[in-house]
Amino acid sequence: MRKKTIVKMPEEPNYDLDLAPMLAMMVALIPILLLSTVFVKVKIIESPLPQVIQEAIAEDQKNGERKVEISLEASLKGFVLVVDNNGRKQKKKFSATKGEELNLDGLKKALIEVKKRYPRSFQLMLKPGSELSYKQIVQIMDTARDTGKNGPEFTVKSSQTEEEASTNLMFPKVVFGNLMEG
Repeated sequence: MRKKTIVKMPEEPNYDLDLAPMLAMMVALIPILLLSTVFVKVKIIESPLPQVIQEAIAEDQKNGERKVEISLEASLKGFVLVVDNNGRKQKKKFSATKGEELNLDGLKKALIEVKKRYPRSFQLMLKPGSELSYKQIVQIMDTARDTGKNGPEFTVKSSQTEEEASTNLMFPKVVFGNLMEG
């Protein structure tokens, strides 16, 4: 006689996840995260500029139609500084490199000459070449921003109060002029 064999079908495993510890942790962490965001504040460091300079910069930014437009075409082949004064364009070309480095001293001297002639202009239109690296573009922008610690200062006269102030700022507002080109 044969024995009857009973074939047992394997039961599907039943896993019960205990989510209570995870929920307890979330309940504890959410208030801590919410409270910590109250103590994090973003601060902007304002550099104190004389009122006359602030007014001149604001007036220059409001001007939709500029009397003087200063642009700089920068590439490794050379710098071309163009000053457009009511349609009369003046171009100055000079070497962009000094050995392996950019000729930032020559650029600063040329920008100082332009700023001496047009002290109420605070915007520079930069047209960098595609071969310039990001670091080189930032160096050019930093050079155009101010004359440095020992550089000359420019006197700006208020159009409303006839008050004068000196600053070493040259072109703190840099606008890229060739972004739409290929």
